[in-house]
Amino acid sequence: MAFFNNFSCDSLKKDSIQNLIEPYKEYILLGSLLISSLFLIFSNSNPQIAKFRIYALEFVISMQDKAIWIPKIFGAISENEELRKQNFNLTIELNNLRFAKLENEKLRSQLNFVENVNLELISAEVISKSVLGSVNSIILNVGEKDSVEMNMPIVTDLGLVGKVVNISENYSLGQLLLDKNFNVGAKILGLDITGILTWKEGNTCILQDIPKSAKISRGDSVFTSELGTLFPKNILIGTVSYSEIPQTGISQYIEVNPSVDFLALRNVFIVKAEKYVIPEEFGY
Repeated sequence: MAFFNNFSCDSLKKDSIQNLIEPYKEYILLGSLLISSLFLIFSNSNPQIAKFRIYALEFVISMQDKAIWIPKIFGAISENEELRKQNFNLTIELNNLRFAKLENEKLRSQLNFVENVNLELISAEVISKSVLGSVNSIILNVGEKDSVEMNMPIVTDLGLVGKVVNISENYSLGQLLLDKNFNVGAKILGLDITGILTWKEGNTCILQDIPKSAKISRGDSVFTSELGTLFPKNILIGTVSYSEIPQTGISQYIEVNPSVDFLALRNVFIVKAEKYVIPEEFGY
């Protein structure tokens, strides 16, 4: 009985070895033949065989030298990939630092603006904006609960943005300076003359009702006028980009570029401006 058990175990071992070798039998046979061939070549003393043996040795040595570079190449590829990852992460970190620096500069500028004006301001963040059409607006994250009211001016430290035209409990809709329905009383620095500023197209506004006699130069600063009931005076609007004296009419043609970058709007202030009451006897 023990004999049959031993015979069965040996048979199982042989079957296992055969199953293991079966997929590679061609490679094993080829390797055996190559080893046999090399043995016969290197054991033969024939001069021609000896010469062939030298060539074979040179070939094997050259292949060995090349084979040494294979792991080095893969190592270099792996190292290069790791360096690229590190470079990407460093680039992201550098970009974050750049944005943080710009954000810090903006916040410092806004803080200086708040400290240097006597107006009561409500800080707000732009959560949505439409600035590429003819009816341009922004949505702010403040509303009635923050004491926002209709027609309150919207500004930044760079200048006039627009005014509040709609309010909910938590949000406000602001009409931008770059809107076809927006207008504001405006004056040029150094001139005691008030005109009406309206939007023309793109990033260009028109300042109307400035007489031909007024001396206007490109680059002159344009501010809100004190002749109004909505906007506080002396808020920067922009600069004169073009002026022309037409042959007809009594007013100059003046184009103004706003000082605010509306595409980059992110944080603004709503001005709790002083309300002007017009006496009823004037009939308004």
